[in-house]
Amino acid sequence: MAYATIADVRNAQSVMANDADIQVALDHASASVDAKTGRKWGQAISTRTVDDVRTDAIVVGPVASVTELRVGASVISPGAYEVRPWGIRLRGGAFWWGGVSGTISGATVTITGNFGEATPELVKEATILLAIDRLGGTTTTTTTTDSAIPDLPSNVRSFSVEGLSVAFADSGTTTVGNGTGNDEADRLLALLSQDTGGVV
Repeated sequence: MAYATIADVRNAQSVMANDADIQVALDHASASVDAKTGRKWGQAISTRTVDDVRTDAIVVGPVASVTELRVGASVISPGAYEVRPWGIRLRGGAFWWGGVSGTISGATVTITGNFGEATPELVKEATILLAIDRLGGTTTTTTTTDSAIPDLPSNVRSFSVEGLSVAFADSGTTTVGNGTGNDEADRLLALLSQDTGGVV
């Protein structure tokens, strides 16, 4: 899933590309953001199972909403639990124990819901910038009078020192180093890293 829409790209800059090409650019840009930040952003409906639950706190990561909670085969009423950012807290400190052949073990809990966090605006903006770059809407040019730097080959669309990348006209962007290939997108994602205590 892309972190921005075709309309977002068209609203940000006039691009001469069809919707299919813009979508491909957005998909590539979103993958670059994932690679740069080391995680996927956004929410998705899924089912998660936690075995051997022995407390009233069921930690399953970021969860926005729950459509069903099961303990074993029993569906639990929404009034019996509360959704927290980190998972589920069973109300009243209730938790379930099961015994098999004289042993004590926790219950198996299955949660169906909307997991993940909303995509930050910085991620969306970085995605738009990278997609526009991929479409050829912007370039980073290098001007120098230093004769030690050779002329760039004709298939090089852009060259970025700070982002440590070279974009080729015929094959997209090859990124070397820690950057996305777009200095401004790297700055936005660095701000996100600062906002989250340096962890993205």
